[in-house]
Amino acid sequence: MSEQRRKILLVTSIFPPEIGGPALYVENLQKQLIKRGFEVQVVTYTMGSGDIEVGGGSILRMWKLFVFLLRQKESYDTVVTFNTLSTGLPCALAARLLRKKKFLIRVGGDYLWERKGSGKTLKEYYTDGLPFSQRLVKSMIRFVLGSFEKIIVTTDWYKEVLKKEYGVKAKDTILIQNPFAEQAKQREERDDFYFFAGRLVPLKNPQVIIEAMTSVPDMKLSIAGEGPLESNLRILVDTLGLGERVTFLGKLSHEKMLETMARAKATVIPSLSEISPNTLLESIAAGTPVICTDECGYRENFDEVVSFFNPRSVEELVAQIRRHQDDAQYKEIEQKVQSFRIEQTWDTLVEAYQQIL
Repeated sequence: MSEQRRKILLVTSIFPPEIGGPALYVENLQKQLIKRGFEVQVVTYTMGSGDIEVGGGSILRMWKLFVFLLRQKESYDTVVTFNTLSTGLPCALAARLLRKKKFLIRVGGDYLWERKGSGKTLKEYYTDGLPFSQRLVKSMIRFVLGSFEKIIVTTDWYKEVLKKEYGVKAKDTILIQNPFAEQAKQREERDDFYFFAGRLVPLKNPQVIIEAMTSVPDMKLSIAGEGPLESNLRILVDTLGLGERVTFLGKLSHEKMLETMARAKATVIPSLSEISPNTLLESIAAGTPVICTDECGYRENFDEVVSFFNPRSVEELVAQIRRHQDDAQYKEIEQKVQSFRIEQTWDTLVEAYQQIL
């Protein structure tokens, strides 16, 4: 029983009302841990949100977080952080000084690749060699990861990346997969459009869907999201004469995004790489088929239910779309998705956290 009364700090850079997968993840984790008897507080850089807010510029708030962790060391037993550098570095420094406290880090994305790997897959980014400035950041990340008692990863695929590129030992990692969303009611009929949801940035590779549409005359696409590629994508749509078949929805609330996804014929995830895409889980939970990049941490887990393709190949994407356009094949694909058994729920996720807190 004493373990259930442990005092936990969840340290995150973003938290609702900020939107995004990481923010929602921490919010739900706090609620679930409290239900199980833990005392849980959220420390965040998002003002007007968490239990404890740390403001200031990027360097100042990191320093303030570090000082807070030292001064308030009697107010917590375990710290879990969710960002490699912005919250990870202050927590790592505190962990090296406060040896009696337990410090854990969840790594849901690749800090360097997501910021500097534009136009490259995750594998290509590390294989091609890094400039000196990025090697310095990589060394800092190696220091950070080496400061924590356990590193929580979401896929075995990315655990291998950490092992190869950052020297992380298998014994120092624990796999806690992302949970499925609440199972939605299955739809008897779907609207005739494909759905993309995500930031409009090079790593998400959205233009490949538009290029594929020129080979699938009856395909329609709805794009949810904002980003620096939006104007170029609109120009591409106009240049290819697809204006009546492509709809830009802008930035949707999470609820509206799930609602749109549940109506779609299929969700398309064309990213150059994806470590553990929540969009894939949410789509399957809604019973909506998924066409996804094969540079993905979920490739082995969902190989029989998700249609994977090489994100560099328009031809492979066209082939997968045509399978979904064929009524007989689509019925089979949809049936596999809707009969897929959900194994990772919030209950099983929190049980895994309880084992390490």
